[in-house]
Amino acid sequence: MRIGQLRNFVSIVEAGSIRAAARTHGVSHPAMSKSLRALEGEVGVQLIRRSTRGVACTPAGRAFLAHAGAIRAELRKAEEELAEITAPGGGTVTAGFTPTVAAVAPEAIARFLDDHPLVRLRIMEGTASALVPLVRDETLDFAVVQSTPAAVGPGLKFRALYRDRMVIAHRPRVRELARESVCYSGSRVPAALHDVRIVCLRGRVDDTD
Repeated sequence: MRIGQLRNFVSIVEAGSIRAAARTHGVSHPAMSKSLRALEGEVGVQLIRRSTRGVACTPAGRAFLAHAGAIRAELRKAEEELAEITAPGGGTVTAGFTPTVAAVAPEAIARFLDDHPLVRLRIMEGTASALVPLVRDETLDFAVVQSTPAAVGPGLKFRALYRDRMVIAHRPRVRELARESVCYSGSRVPAALHDVRIVCLRGRVDDTD
């Protein structure tokens, strides 16, 4: 079974006649008929029923058409992707972003696509622990995650893009404690803060006093 035979079969069904399909592909009517007979001989069933009004699929032909159409669509997709890859400045880039980073990524993505209009960009969102292994096994070309070189592990290049700063939103009576540039966690939280509801925020908060 040849790809050309599948393509011709689908074309015959879509065109409604062997003659019209032959004109579409620039071949003779006998050549298109021969291609169809060869395909029917290989699958062992009649796929097309001819009449004075044109052609119609047999029940077996309708079942076969679904598969043949899917194969043709996949082949067309493969041809398009190959054309993109071989075109100067083309290709596909697959990137991963953590949810926090994804919220600020659209502007950078828009600039990238403006600078590389022929590139197809595929984006995956997930946690750092899920995305880093995908970079390692080459499912992703790169990932933008909140992590450290030690967490990423060996074998991958790591480039710091920015540092994330956390501040404390607090009630006035614990202001002086909140000013300290110390990260409290677990048992290290001062007793004065045990009964205080604290909200941690990312980013910069200006002192308005």
